[in-house]
Amino acid sequence: MSDQDQIASIRRHARAGDSTANSQNTIDLSALDMVAQGNRRFVYLIRPGTPGFEKYDLPLVLKIPRYKDRERRMAWPKRLLSRMFPASAERGIRIEARYWTKLARRVPGNPSDMPLPVFHGYVMTTDGRAALWEAMCDADGNLAPTLHTVAKRGDQASLIAPLNRFVDFTYANNLVAPDIQGVNMVLVQRNARWDAVLI
Repeated sequence: MSDQDQIASIRRHARAGDSTANSQNTIDLSALDMVAQGNRRFVYLIRPGTPGFEKYDLPLVLKIPRYKDRERRMAWPKRLLSRMFPASAERGIRIEARYWTKLARRVPGNPSDMPLPVFHGYVMTTDGRAALWEAMCDADGNLAPTLHTVAKRGDQASLIAPLNRFVDFTYANNLVAPDIQGVNMVLVQRNARWDAVLI
C-alpha cells in the first residue's frame, strides 16, 4: 500500500468516526493478552494474524471501559441511570476517538505521523463495545516503553527532542489531554527519529 493510499484510508476512517472495524464477530477477550489497566478501562493487545483481525498487518490494542467495575463502584441512583443509558459507560472511549478524528481531518499530512496512535474503529467484545487503536511498538514488535520507564533507566537526555516535538504539536493544534503523564506516553521510533506518543 502506497503512502497516499494509506493516508486516504486513514482519512476515510476519520470521516466514518463511528464505524465498526469488525462488525461480523464478537471478540472473545479471554483469548487476548491484557497489557494494561487503568481506573476506567482495560487495554488488550491484538497481534497480527489474530482471528478476526487478518486484514490488519500491524499490532493493535483494544481499549474497553471497565463496565462491571464501574457499575460496582456507583451509588444505586447512578447505577440505575447507567442501566437505563448503557452508552454512558462508553463516553470516554467515544470522546477520545472523536477527538482523534477531528485532529486527523484538521492536521495536514499523514495522520499516522501525529503523536497519537491511529484510530481504527469500534468492535464488539464479550464485555461490550471497545475502541480499536494502533499499538505503539518497538522494532521487535514489543510494546514501546513509557516515558516513565525510559526516565527511570536514567536516559532523560533522549527524551528532550521527542518531548519538544510533542509540545510543539500540542500548541500548534490546540491539543487538550486531561491526563498527560509519563505512564501515558511512550517513546517510539518513526521515520528514523524518536517520537513521544500519547496513548
